[in-house]
Amino acid sequence: MSTLMPFRNPVSGTQPLVAGLPTKKPEWPPRSANWVPFRLERMHANRDMLKKESPQHGCPEQNQETSKVFPLTYSQSTRCLGRRMHFGCGENRLEGWENWDLPQVDIRRRLPFGDGVSAVIFLEHVIEHVTPQEGYRFFEDCLRVLEPGGVLRLAFPDPVRILRGATPGYLSWQRVKGWGDGTAASGVRAALFLHGHQNVCTAETLTCQLESLGFKVTEHRPRESNRDTMRNLECHGYRDPAQWESTLCQTTCLEAVKPS
Repeated sequence: MSTLMPFRNPVSGTQPLVAGLPTKKPEWPPRSANWVPFRLERMHANRDMLKKESPQHGCPEQNQETSKVFPLTYSQSTRCLGRRMHFGCGENRLEGWENWDLPQVDIRRRLPFGDGVSAVIFLEHVIEHVTPQEGYRFFEDCLRVLEPGGVLRLAFPDPVRILRGATPGYLSWQRVKGWGDGTAASGVRAALFLHGHQNVCTAETLTCQLESLGFKVTEHRPRESNRDTMRNLECHGYRDPAQWESTLCQTTCLEAVKPS
């Protein structure tokens, strides 16, 4: 008759009290000393991918010089999952967001982030400063960077809105600034030729592009949204009543949701 050999736990190396009868089922595969939950494992993988793809971009500890110039205000514990990204921020730093601008992030180039790491992306009066081809490629890259159900919000000057909804206050403000002669036509011309604009953005043209990529698009007024995280974001001229009236007259906001 064969003798049962004592069972040895592959993790702890300890023997059970009764030979041949383990006190509990061993875990397989055994956890190593550096085992981490899947969520943290994914976060570390995304961070490593970020370092590999673009060492000069990324989290503060990767580039101390960059973080001094463009401090990030998002939670350190969630920087690689469900991230809120604000591109072309300028001086408008949103609390709780990653606020990126040139030269750290250039939307004309491939975004230096991993796949599916962002919950929301926001641009205010930025997309009109790149060519239509560059803008479309950026939308393709947003589709990659956003997580399923993630949202891209765009705020941009819309010539159609200017022509149909210009108020006397807006036209007067344009004339004072030297950007027009006080007519809606001159406001449209300013949106096309001034301020470094390279793209004619309207609700119809951008909706067409975004929906062709699979996004579900809705239109909103500045600082308004059905989502809490997307409200009160636009600040283009918000502190100047005359300029804010201009922003309301000319700005269209679109929210594009990535399919789940």
